[in-house]
Amino acid sequence: MEYLYIDESGSLTSEFAFIHPNFVMCVVRVKDITNLRKLLKRFIYENYQEIKEIDENNKIFNHGDFVEIKGSSLNSKLKKRLADFLCNGNILEIYYIHVFNEEVKQHFYDDPSLIYNYVLYLMLNKNLENKNLPYDDYLIDIDNRNLKQISINSLEDYLNIELILKKRMIRSLNVEYYDSKDNLMVQVSDFFSNLYFSYLNNKLIYQELFNDLKNTNYLKDIYYYPENI
Repeated sequence: MEYLYIDESGSLTSEFAFIHPNFVMCVVRVKDITNLRKLLKRFIYENYQEIKEIDENNKIFNHGDFVEIKGSSLNSKLKKRLADFLCNGNILEIYYIHVFNEEVKQHFYDDPSLIYNYVLYLMLNKNLENKNLPYDDYLIDIDNRNLKQISINSLEDYLNIELILKKRMIRSLNVEYYDSKDNLMVQVSDFFSNLYFSYLNNKLIYQELFNDLKNTNYLKDIYYYPENI
């Protein structure tokens, strides 16, 4: 069984593409859920006070109680430290989808779930074809706050039609939705999604980190849409 966890950063928009030029989806393939969960909990424990001090918008803590790790609430120092902490022991792989809002055909935005489903299929198809992802059963967990972009049934049905019925690239596929505060692995995807979004906004700070992620093979692919950008 393969486990994929998905979250997003930015907005799918054409009207405000000049303000929000990038939409990012992050797909984290987790090879060892138990050890990754332990690593994340250990990072939180070891950096608890520092995380609490920088959580100005109370997204990580609620009335002093820890809720969930949120990439958007971490500073660059903690983001780099957490990335190094989690990318240890070959227990995960990172796949990005980078959508250039200004280059997407207008009719896609009439129903945002169309482009969400479509670009996710394109990325999976590419990495199944090149054998980054294996022929296997797949369980995909998605942050339920992304439901504004997704038709609940259409994503699972669409991926099953394309990847199983048409191409026989996988054995089975199921999609489940979680509140990220109840799913540590979705929180990992949230973190890496925001990390790439932060990189797009300030490459100088994060370039060395992303070079390391590529060189150590934790960052497996960035799928750009449209592809000819």
